[in-house]
Amino acid sequence: AGLSTDQIAALSSTNVKGLSSAQLLALSSSQIAALETDDFAQLSSAQLGALSSKQGAGLTTAQLASLDSAELSKLSTAAVQGLSTAAIAGLSSTQVPGLTTAQLAAWTTSVQIRALESADLAQLSSAQVKSLSSAQLGYLSSAQLAALSGAATGVLGTNTIASLNSADLAALTSAQVAGLSTAQLQALSSAQVPGLGTEDIAALSSVQIGALRTASIAGLSTDQIAALSSTNVKG
Repeated sequence: AGLSTDQIAALSSTNVKGLSSAQLLALSSSQIAALETDDFAQLSSAQLGALSSKQGAGLTTAQLASLDSAELSKLSTAAVQGLSTAAIAGLSSTQVPGLTTAQLAAWTTSVQIRALESADLAQLSSAQVKSLSSAQLGYLSSAQLAALSGAATGVLGTNTIASLNSADLAALTSAQVAGLSTAQLQALSSAQVPGLGTEDIAALSSVQIGALRTASIAGLSTDQIAALSSTNVKG
């Protein structure tokens, strides 16, 4: 633990691989950051799983980029929780699908959630999105929500749907809206429905239209009503 950052950087891959969990935990965030990328990439699953939150804060984007999705999934939830926003933003769209639900749950602040790139969010599975808390989903920007796949949008809880503002709804794609369940559509209030674009309304099936609250249907604008086809209305 008394080694300087220069000495840490000079360690060989063999030296780094030989460090015990206790020795790794003794390293400060700056010492962790000093590990050469190639050496960091040699850490075992056990070593990655032993890193603390403070050490996670020291991880660089280059170090994280050296891990594939399977290796990233072995990083301790404490270390994931400690990642800087730059490190989170630096994760690739091939790495994000490897994040475990426990790792995703470790990001509890708005700045951490907002740091996720839209392209990365698009790669989240339905199971990953479903594991996000209401608070985490509430932190997503309109652009981030729009990046979710149709299948992922379809698993959003009704409480989350009910909390979306008009800007969030307007940002959703027609494919996302078409993928909403009847329960999700039932959760929309009459104040939210005007946020749906005419192309979104046109994408809804008759069953989905029937799921809207009476007050919501009454609140449709003339343009939205005009967007309804005979298929929407009659099925």
